[in-house]
Amino acid sequence: MTYQQLIRVLKVPHGKVKQEDNMRESLKLTIPELKEDAHGNLYLINPGTPLFCSHMDNVGSKEAQLHLDKIDMNDLGIIQGTHNMGADDKVGIYICLQMYKKFGNRISLLFTIQEEVGGLGAEAFDKKLLETNTYCVIPDRFGTSDVISSGNDYCTQEFQDAAMVELSKYGFAPAQGVWCDADVLNEYINCINISCGYYKHHSDQERISWKAVENTINALEELVEANLPRMEPPVIQPTFSRYDLYPDQYLSA
Repeated sequence: MTYQQLIRVLKVPHGKVKQEDNMRESLKLTIPELKEDAHGNLYLINPGTPLFCSHMDNVGSKEAQLHLDKIDMNDLGIIQGTHNMGADDKVGIYICLQMYKKFGNRISLLFTIQEEVGGLGAEAFDKKLLETNTYCVIPDRFGTSDVISSGNDYCTQEFQDAAMVELSKYGFAPAQGVWCDADVLNEYINCINISCGYYKHHSDQERISWKAVENTINALEELVEANLPRMEPPVIQPTFSRYDLYPDQYLSA
């Protein structure tokens, strides 16, 4: 686990046709076992294992794509560039890759398209494939200590309590959030969205704490080692909380 590996992920630019194209190809080269569905989502499902999910799209302008080579880490352990790096959710992708590097077929992976415009990739994904997965971790939250969980109907209180036994050791606590792919997947599987160390996402002031990224990975490794069983997913209340951040930037990128 090195910050240089994270920076390599951050430097993957948008595709020329579809935004996710370059990241998709990079992931397929990194993990050849990944399958691609008809919509462009990537997945690797190992029955009875935790699912780690991140989205391949990000909010960023064409201008930002021209400056990804300037991303580096300073002496304080802060990773920054001159423009938006796409930390939401390239940091999450890096964390998923690190989890797969450590656990291999003891976990499952899902990399979605178009989360930033309403979770369209997660909506289109065949959720029947998740019938035996134990739970879903989505590293797609800013900051260092949030676990978006039962308060957002992402999981049951029972699952939250079980997960927090491990995560609280690393300074994490339940919090409220806005939107992520868990808003789609939670009908089928208990989910959490966890902070992964980026700040001021979707802006040119975006920055990442390498120490916080390491802490999230360490916490999630302990969660996997706890071998939590599959629990019944939450009963979902009707909601109209979908969001659509910076659509002009997204669609023009």
